[in-house]
Amino acid sequence: GAYSGIVIFYALIKPFKNKKNAIMLNSRTDYNWANPLGFQYGVTNTNTLSSVIKLYKEISLLLMVRNENRDCDKINKSNLFSSCSTRLFASPGISANVGHAIVFSFYGDFPLYQYYAGTQLASKYAFSFSLSKVFELHKKAEEVKPLEIK
Repeated sequence: GAYSGIVIFYALIKPFKNKKNAIMLNSRTDYNWANPLGFQYGVTNTNTLSSVIKLYKEISLLLMVRNENRDCDKINKSNLFSSCSTRLFASPGISANVGHAIVFSFYGDFPLYQYYAGTQLASKYAFSFSLSKVFELHKKAEEVKPLEIK
């Protein structure tokens, strides 16, 4: 496996005029150093452009396009040709909020373009399910009672 590395992440959010929807751009780059056996994962860059559109009360449509670029892995600084790839996906989904703290989401990954160097296994499509819970790690403000004059 990998030895150690750096992850660089940034996100930009542009709200629409109605302030209810926004377009989000995320980018993540992973760089790993070689482990003691000389193996090093290739640099990976993942970019996503997404938006959430409220359909009804607590149900939202998730629209995402994702691009993944992966450089070749290395052993003793020699490239493993069958580990490089460039992929582009459409990833629609649906999300439902339950109360303030729980979100259920269901996504699909549908490849629009895939290039794999050498011989590699590739998926035609994929589905995922997500369950998120918000944990508030701060004390809630105490209710302020008006002063009583006696």
